[in-house]
Amino acid sequence: MKKILLLSLILLFPSFLQAGGPWKVDTITNSGVPARWPYDEDTGKWIIHWRVDPGPMTDGAIRVSSEAAVRDWIQPMLTEWQSVKLPYAADADPIQTVAIEFVLDGELPEDITAANYERWLEPGEGRYTPAFVIFDHDGSILEAMGEEYDKNKLVGLAEPLLDSTEMRIRGGYIILNGRMINGNPSSTTDAEATPEQFKAVIKHEFGHLLNLAHAVVNTEIALGCAGDSCNGNQGISTMFPDLRTVAQYTLHVDDKVGISWLYPTQDFQDKFCVITGEIQDEDGKGLQGVNVIASAVNDPWIDARSFQSGALYAIGTENGRYILAGLMPGVDYEVRYEELPVTEETDISAGYDPCSTECPSGFGSGLIAGPDGAASVHCDEGGRTIGMETLKISLAEGRAIDGSVSEGEGGGGGSGKKGWCQLERTADYGLRTTNFLGVFVFILILLAFRLHIGRAR
Repeated sequence: MKKILLLSLILLFPSFLQAGGPWKVDTITNSGVPARWPYDEDTGKWIIHWRVDPGPMTDGAIRVSSEAAVRDWIQPMLTEWQSVKLPYAADADPIQTVAIEFVLDGELPEDITAANYERWLEPGEGRYTPAFVIFDHDGSILEAMGEEYDKNKLVGLAEPLLDSTEMRIRGGYIILNGRMINGNPSSTTDAEATPEQFKAVIKHEFGHLLNLAHAVVNTEIALGCAGDSCNGNQGISTMFPDLRTVAQYTLHVDDKVGISWLYPTQDFQDKFCVITGEIQDEDGKGLQGVNVIASAVNDPWIDARSFQSGALYAIGTENGRYILAGLMPGVDYEVRYEELPVTEETDISAGYDPCSTECPSGFGSGLIAGPDGAASVHCDEGGRTIGMETLKISLAEGRAIDGSVSEGEGGGGGSGKKGWCQLERTADYGLRTTNFLGVFVFILILLAFRLHIGRAR
């Protein structure tokens, strides 16, 4: 069975993952093209057909039939994914920026169980099929899949399946672990998700089915909170690798830009701007696996989007290109590079495609210089592309050696391992922080850097 992308309520199980950008790309010709669902010329949209498991979501205290799950749980979130809107100017109403359509083809002909799941997860090579949404009401399917799939930790998993060109998605599946819904007596863990949290997982997995990878913006916020301390925080994206808050059910700008870039309307291409650039090592070779974020100077936590350098290419391509789309004309943006975050218990960077087994680390973070070495960039009208200066990073010395902007004394942010909290399992809700003071100090330092740059301009 192919490797599967996993989302856990408790921790991340490293697999072949990406951060910020598409998940699956063309590795045959290495064209730099992400995989997409089939495009319909008549409607001008990418069409995703899907079918649902007729079995129940769970046999616990909270029982959700397939019909109710589609009507009350799944359909509303699909509507949100396919109805994404973004403002293209400060005084303009948001416009439709995504051209996708979900088509429900009804129920599968049988309840998917541990005894028959394999033939549904691996349709014949070359066959085009709908995506399958499978309700594993007691975790037995995960248990049958192998020891690496812990039915008492995993909440959901998904995988889009590619055709032979690796440029088009031919089907896919989502498995939802009803054992992890709070109130299910079949569970032996005290870390189940509430129905609201479970819905956030479903929306996350549909993002993967659309071929969105994990995305990391506002790392210091996401890793600096857990459980109730995260609630109401809109700075954590739906596609963040861990479930931290019910607020992840609401799409962040990073989620909206990511899906709009992958399945764009013409308005998205015409009315918004794009930033492009490349990250290299000290020898001038493209460096894959560096997280790059463009955030609005006046609204950095919300108006932010991310992309991992080299995410459009196969492992070992030595191409460090990145693309940051969905920038509003007339707004000043800063472009920051950073290591993918690591904590003692959760190594988010481990196993990220295209980093093979480990992404580059030890160089901290900082600002990437814009045209003419500017600390921030903006475009005057939509449809424009801004080229950033090539950033060179010396992994041996752990610092940027060219293409960065000085942030004053201590600029660069130090190692990404400093200041972020350690995470432990808890009985009531996933994760808790054990180093909140370090996180608070880190945020104060980051805000001081931003203030310093603003005064310098």
